[in-house]
Amino acid sequence: MRVRGNAGDAADYEARRLEAQLARVDADLVIADTEREAAWTELAVLMGESGTSEEWPRVAGALLPEASPADGRATIASIEARGDVQALAAERQAANAREAAAGRWWVPRLTLQGGFMSVSEGTTNEQGFVAGVGIELPFFDRAQGEDELQAAIARRLVAHETALKLGTTQRLRQRLLAARTLITTAQRMNTTAAGTADALARTAQQTYLAGELSVVGLLDAHQNALETKLEVLTLALRARHAVIEIDEEMGVVP
Repeated sequence: MRVRGNAGDAADYEARRLEAQLARVDADLVIADTEREAAWTELAVLMGESGTSEEWPRVAGALLPEASPADGRATIASIEARGDVQALAAERQAANAREAAAGRWWVPRLTLQGGFMSVSEGTTNEQGFVAGVGIELPFFDRAQGEDELQAAIARRLVAHETALKLGTTQRLRQRLLAARTLITTAQRMNTTAAGTADALARTAQQTYLAGELSVVGLLDAHQNALETKLEVLTLALRARHAVIEIDEEMGVVP
């Protein structure tokens, strides 16, 4: 702009148009910085951090995951390691054990009895210890209610465990597909569309300086490059969210 202005080719309108666009960009940067600091402040409060914002931990690494998630079958198999799945399996095993114990009440029980006994006959009084052996036959009460209750509890836990595994598997497959698609699309767009948009912006810059392009065309080229980069970042963010959701479904703590 200064080059064209010194050559007398830049109109006052073009200068004012560029100044207005720069003011909008500066305002957008201030808003973005404010939202970022607000998000960090909220996260720091949740983590119990203190001190100034400069002392808080920062995220390191690339936003876009480097590679697609692991093989789907191996990932889905790891659902068994989830804490809630293991807890349900343990409850189911305990219910099965209680059901088996309740089912044994129909077996006759052997009883042993003993005590002191005194017998009087005429002037004779006999005393001594006695012992007895008996068998209890459960003709009427065989704890059928307890048996059926434990069986129902076991069936409910089996159904709950099955539903949890099926639901988790379905969500995991959906997130695996989404993550792979988003990562591939973001990588392709970053190497093709973003590079092309940058090249067009540089060409527009040179053409504008040569006096062959208006300021509107120059701004349009840079706006297109900016929107393309933002789209790549949006895809990368969605891919990162998908990978995080996969870890959550697998019970992995980031």
